Amino acid sequence: MTITSVLQAIQFILAPVVMVSACAILSGGLLSRYAAVNDRLRAMARERLELLKLACDASGMDPRGAFNLTTERFKEIDGQIPTLLSHHAMVRRALFALYGACAIFLADMLVIATSVVLVIDAFAVAAMGVFLVGVGMLLLCLLITVREIGTSHHALYYEVMHVAELPITGPGRSPS
Repeated sequence: MTITSVLQAIQFILAPVVMVSACAILSGGLLSRYAAVNDRLRAMARERLELLKLACDASGMDPRGAFNLTTERFKEIDGQIPTLLSHHAMVRRALFALYGACAIFLADMLVIATSVVLVIDAFAVAAMGVFLVGVGMLLLCLLITVREIGTSHHALYYEVMHVAELPITGPGRSPS
């Protein structure tokens, strides 16, 4: 075995790792931005609910009206907990698929190195097969993540729109 063949083997081994690393960096940035927008929308919805409560208190509204605001928030939370648990489960599955793909890519690196050292064609074919299984796992991770991101909008939309639709004058009161 020559130094050139060893260097080529290392290049073959590292090429998939570089691509996966680039995808991870990009997805990390996008998910951070997505989470920031999500958190900001939820904070604004919470702020609006608190302002409604203050307006009820300042206007001398019957305390039962303020209780209704608390009840509204309980309804939102109770409605969203099952959805958020579902999202948590999807993220968990995506992480399992992602770490599974990483483990498969690491195993593929060993198969590639073995095929270069032993010069057995069966190992080269196996390396391609293991690599494709890793790519499949990575694709599964991405599909689960895309589904989770797509459905997470519904929970956020529900909360923000529900709070936005509460009347400024408070529940049970009509504008003066």
